[in-house]
Amino acid sequence: MTQHRLSVTMLLSMAGYAASAQAQTTNIRQYVREHQPDIMREFIALVSLPNVRTDLPNIKRNAEQLRQMLERRGMKPEILMWPRSRAIRGLPR
Repeated sequence: MTQHRLSVTMLLSMAGYAASAQAQTTNIRQYVREHQPDIMREFIALVSLPNVRTDLPNIKRNAEQLRQMLERRGMKPEILMWPRSRAIRGLPR
């Protein structure tokens, strides 16, 4: 009987999770539909920047663009610098 209850509990939990995931997917799709022009503008602006490892001025521009994008999404990004390259690390606030 105990194993049966455990199985039923797990099934109900999984069903609740699936319903939650479905609702979240619907919300994401709606958000993308409503903001697609902005999303595409931001993406095109990012990929239009030259991204050649040896071109440090443009690598800095790329890093700054990514930092700003992460910051707008509520993260606490920081640019990590080495003599010949940059990296972005975004941490939750």
